[in-house]
Amino acid sequence: MLQAQWFFSLGAEGKPFNFQTPPLYQIIIAILFKFFQVNDLYMFLLSIIFSCLAIYIFFYLVKMLYAEDIALYAVIFFILSEFFLFFSKSGLGDAAFLFFFITSFYFFLKGTKSNRIEDFLLAGIFVTLCLYTKYSAPAFLIIFFLIGLLNKKKSTVPWLLFSIVLPTLLYLPYLYMFVKFITLPGISERHGSILGLNHLRFIYYLFAFSPVPFILTILFLPRLSKLDYPIFTPILVFLIILGFYYPYFRLLYPIIPFLAIFAAKFIVQTKKLKPYLLTGAVIISIICGFRTITYYSNIPKKIAQICDQYVSDEGAKYIYTITPPNIYFYIEGEILIPSNHAIVKLGKRFPQLLKSRIIFYEDNNLLSQEEKTMLIHATIFDALKRDNISLYTKGKLLDSIEFIDAPVYYKDIFNPLRNKRQIYQFFIFENKKLGNALDTLWHLGFNPKVQLILKE
Repeated sequence: MLQAQWFFSLGAEGKPFNFQTPPLYQIIIAILFKFFQVNDLYMFLLSIIFSCLAIYIFFYLVKMLYAEDIALYAVIFFILSEFFLFFSKSGLGDAAFLFFFITSFYFFLKGTKSNRIEDFLLAGIFVTLCLYTKYSAPAFLIIFFLIGLLNKKKSTVPWLLFSIVLPTLLYLPYLYMFVKFITLPGISERHGSILGLNHLRFIYYLFAFSPVPFILTILFLPRLSKLDYPIFTPILVFLIILGFYYPYFRLLYPIIPFLAIFAAKFIVQTKKLKPYLLTGAVIISIICGFRTITYYSNIPKKIAQICDQYVSDEGAKYIYTITPPNIYFYIEGEILIPSNHAIVKLGKRFPQLLKSRIIFYEDNNLLSQEEKTMLIHATIFDALKRDNISLYTKGKLLDSIEFIDAPVYYKDIFNPLRNKRQIYQFFIFENKKLGNALDTLWHLGFNPKVQLILKE
């Protein structure tokens, strides 16, 4: 939402785009902001809308490949998985990402049957949308390439050109910006440190959060036929590629619909046992997903409200937020831009992006003119606190609040933050009493994990 604000205001508001994730979902939210108003409700509405669209196209995909009853059961298994229950209301871009992928997959498989350029072109368009939504999307190019090779005797049109080469070319501008602004050392630091062999951990996620489709798929695999290869390919390719990356729960979402298809085929083939297995599968799915269905949190808003109240009571003008962005989105004030931010370089070529923004510089300590400064610290950034412990000891601790944030930590089983106490601390500093530590506080704002906000 912060980056969406930046897009819709042409740089005048929000947090500058960081070039670390593709921008399409932020731009979609920005369009809603532009025509209506800034409201976090749009993110949740988008999740619901894209999830419904994904169900619609998923049904017709399965019906095209198999039969209507298999399509119906596949939809049931899909929407009752914890993955779907989480992402259909999370506000994250994964719901849009999945819709784009299933739609591209539908048109690509339709193209292998129809041999029409239009189908492959539509597949390429939706693959491009995937590429501009999430960084795991390049795996889809490999999936289409393998399926295209399996069907090359049936297809006479240039599927490779329209569904793979064209999306790749359209993706290059973002890749150029990504490398230019993040730089190769930055990319290596961000992604290189989390590479590894995590295939078994991803498989465990499937068992933990989509047990019914996963187990039924395992039972179905001995019955796999050539007709099922296009469905098995994305499962295999995604698991192999993702296994070399850090086991983030959300990366597995595109696999779930394909597991649901095999689960549906297994149920249909059980014949007399079908109603009993289906009923049991639905009950188990609802029980497993109950926590996700009932989850709700307004803690980020509460933290921001507490911050605003303390800022008002203490008369502070500047706020340092060492927190996740979902906290300072709700804090009333202007997000300031440090002079070492990548967007400042871009602003030299496009001055409009920085025309209405305040840029702060290391050699101009604005805090020296203020009586007090507020700082909010989240325990997930305790490493930064330890590096500046002498500064923290000079501040007055106003409040300390503990809570559990979004369930993504609960689902990221292997995330070390999952079992860590999440505490938000509110500090107030009397600037004149800080002495040389005032410069330490000022330079804290140039750390990429820290955001400096000017109270309006």
